[in-house]
Parts: sequence; C-alpha cells; structure tokens
Amino acid sequence: MIKIYPMPWTRASPWLAGVWLGYIFYRQGNTRYKMNALTVCVGWTVAAMTGLLVVFGMFSYNRVMVPMPYEVMTQVVYGGGHRLAWGVALAWVVFACHNGYGGVVDGFLSHPVWQPISRLTYTTYLLALSLQSIIIYNTSQGGTYYFTHLNTLISTVGAVVVTLPLALLLSLLAESPVVGLERMLLRPNHSTPRPAPPSEGKAASPPPPTLDGDSAKAGTSTTTTITTTTTNGVGFSNPVFTVEEAMES
Repeated sequence: MIKIYPMPWTRASPWLAGVWLGYIFYRQGNTRYKMNALTVCVGWTVAAMTGLLVVFGMFSYNRVMVPMPYEVMTQVVYGGGHRLAWGVALAWVVFACHNGYGGVVDGFLSHPVWQPISRLTYTTYLLALSLQSIIIYNTSQGGTYYFTHLNTLISTVGAVVVTLPLALLLSLLAESPVVGLERMLLRPNHSTPRPAPPSEGKAASPPPPTLDGDSAKAGTSTTTTITTTTTNGVGFSNPVFTVEEAMES
C-alpha cells in the first residue's frame, strides 16, 4: 500500500495513454481516420475484453478466503499492467467515437444529460477518497468496520451525495476560473483579417437557344447567383442568400 498503490510512477501509465491519444488527435486535425469493418470489430472486441478482464479478472483473488494464491508472474503482470490496459481500452473508446465508429456507445456517452456531471469528474475524484475515509472512520468510531453489502451501499451513496455539491463548489472556485483565463490567453487573434476566399458562385450563363420549337415551350429558365457579403472589409461567400433571376427566352 505504501510503496506501490499511491506512488505516481505506478499511476503514470493511463496518463501516458491519454497523452498519446491527445497527440494523435493533434496530428489528425480536422480529418478523420478511415477504418474498415474488420479493424473496427477487432478494436471494440479487444477493448471490451480488456476492460472486463481488468475489472473482473481478480474476482477470485478479491475474496475473504482465497482458494489458491496467484503465482508471482500473474501478480506482477496484473499489478504492473492493469492500469495501462484500462487506459488503452478507454483511449480506443474515445478514438472510435471521435472518428464516427462509436455507434450506440457514442450516442449514449454523447447524450447531453451527462454534460453537467462530466464537468465534475475530476474534482469529484480529488474529494471522494478523503470523504470515504471520513465516513468510514466515523462509522467505525476509530475501531472495527464490519463489511456488509448494506453498509457498503449506505457509505457509497453517502459519499456520492456529499461529494457532488463539494465538487461543484471546488470546480466553480478553482477549475472554472482557470479554464476561462486559459481561453482568454490561448485563443487565436481574431483581429487579423482573413484573406477572402475565391468566389464560389457565378451567374450561370443561359442555355443556348434551340433550333426547334422547344424554345417556345420553354417559357423561362432559372439561374442562381450566390451573393458575396462584406464584413469589416473581409469578403466571404454565403450560400444561404441566393438570387434567382428568370431569363425569358
């Protein structure tokens, strides 16, 4: 617990996986990676199996009476790699959803109902462990804490109910001002005028007159012209505003 669990170098691997994914998105820019169906299927399968193994792979070990202790190699592989495996599995979920291969998962995770809670995840993470320790200490009064499913349910719900308002307060006092200041300092300079793009639309030339009697039946022909608007001396084409002219034959 003292030498391994809280040490930053044992918890750096999922952070490095996130940095690696961020670098991929930086190089990707506004484009999207194209993947075939086999790659998408294999990626989701491996990510799902990895996440399930990380969470439930130690089920037989996390028991009061362990039937058989794990061998040293299994302990080393899981202890040293499960955090990296979990980070990579989550990185695949973000990568696939970002490039349009999320399907139902993308629709569920992108639902607007998660936006308020998602802004409090980091501050909740910072406060949750301390509040859990306080709740358990006060429940046991400094003595023995007896584990039951009901006690665990009550302490967990209590920790969530107490943590979320405090996380909101911490986010408003510390995180939100820093994010706002960062946007002010790092946003691009909008005062520099952008070069006007070439005109996208021009008046279409009327069709040449026909030699037969179809021209008499044609009546009118319609052409569309895309107007160019000027704002602060910078021109840009707006395909919304159009002018239709009827050209009589």
